[in-house]
Amino acid sequence: MDDREHELIGSIYDAAVDVSLWPQVIEAIVQYTNSKTAIFTALDQLSPSYDFVHTYNIPQACIDAYQDERIKVIDMKLHAPLWQQTGVGDTIEQNLQSYGQMPGTDEYIFYERCLEPTGICHIAAVLLDQGQHRWAVLGIHRAPNAQPCSPEEHEFLKRIGKHLRRALQIHRQLCQAKQQKLALGHILDHLKTGVLLLDQQSCLIYANSKAQETLNRSSLIELDRYNHLKVGRGFQAKLDQLIGGQGRI
Repeated sequence: MDDREHELIGSIYDAAVDVSLWPQVIEAIVQYTNSKTAIFTALDQLSPSYDFVHTYNIPQACIDAYQDERIKVIDMKLHAPLWQQTGVGDTIEQNLQSYGQMPGTDEYIFYERCLEPTGICHIAAVLLDQGQHRWAVLGIHRAPNAQPCSPEEHEFLKRIGKHLRRALQIHRQLCQAKQQKLALGHILDHLKTGVLLLDQQSCLIYANSKAQETLNRSSLIELDRYNHLKVGRGFQAKLDQLIGGQGRI
């Protein structure tokens, strides 16, 4: 394992918590393997908020097509059986040039929408997750006149696949946390009691619907230009004490 691979592995974990970094990671994988394009995608039909597609050097029209529900279903139908034989963490090599010679089939639809615009043919991929309604994969692609991936390159995909699977676990946990936060916000918004969340500088973080109504119509409790909560002069000291954790409600 060389320095470039070590650096790439570190960037995978950076991108796990900052999704804006994934294009750079995918580009680095393409350059490291001398490929033309790449795609890192995850699909969970039971939890659409988990789905994502990160790519490098793939036209936007192809990305849009790949996110189309019909194409997702075709993709799983055509390729999931092969992955079931392979197993999570393993790699496959495919030459999909024949898809373009099968008009009227799902293969041709996939070729026309996802392969032909990019000019790719050889695909090497590592399976990162698999279930009845979900899968995740990293695929690197080469043109028809290029050589398929070597055994050493397949071993590289397996090595970084371990770290990509951990990144997927982080992604799923962040999605779950986000959903829980949204659910909590939904509950708070329907309470008949006003709820304000403040930090230790009296800065407003969250106000549910009832509290927002109070802020809008009351002159006794308001926000200053720094988004800090202000109350009547006689109550400000007590409010500051409560926010600082030194008082009791």
